[in-house]
Amino acid sequence: AATPDGRFIVFVSTRGGRPNLWRIHSDGSAPTPLTSGTHETSPSISADGKWAYFHTNRSGARTVWRVAVEGGEPEQLTTQPSSWPSVAPDDKTFACSWWDPALTKAQVAILPRDGGEPLRLLDIPVNYWMGSNNHLTRWTSDALALTYVAKDGGVADIWRQPVDGSAPERVT
Repeated sequence: AATPDGRFIVFVSTRGGRPNLWRIHSDGSAPTPLTSGTHETSPSISADGKWAYFHTNRSGARTVWRVAVEGGEPEQLTTQPSSWPSVAPDDKTFACSWWDPALTKAQVAILPRDGGEPLRLLDIPVNYWMGSNNHLTRWTSDALALTYVAKDGGVADIWRQPVDGSAPERVT
């Protein structure tokens, strides 16, 4: 994940023995560890380039955290099982997968940029948010919707889910 100014790249490396976030200058110099917990992956950079959001199981359940791109102590943003953070282009919110044990199903949550309770829960097919397919979900440039790929009748299409909770729209 590159910072918007192109100065840094935040990536996952196991060079310390477990997956952690590292920062490197875009010219490949000065690799620097940003985290040192357990299984810290899926970086998403804030639009202002100051924060790397990620998920980790350092507090037990997998939850979303962030760390300053310049370095510092990571801070926990969610306490509910959650993963695959994606910061909105307007830097006001982030989306992540969200497990609600009361509903016994996963959803996509929209949360304030500094964490807390979800502003909205969306019924986006979470199987496209989890695992290696998380790259298939993206914010629209105006931060008003999330796009994702879902199969309907064996055919994969792109869908647009407005964050206001209105009905999803098939794009392709």
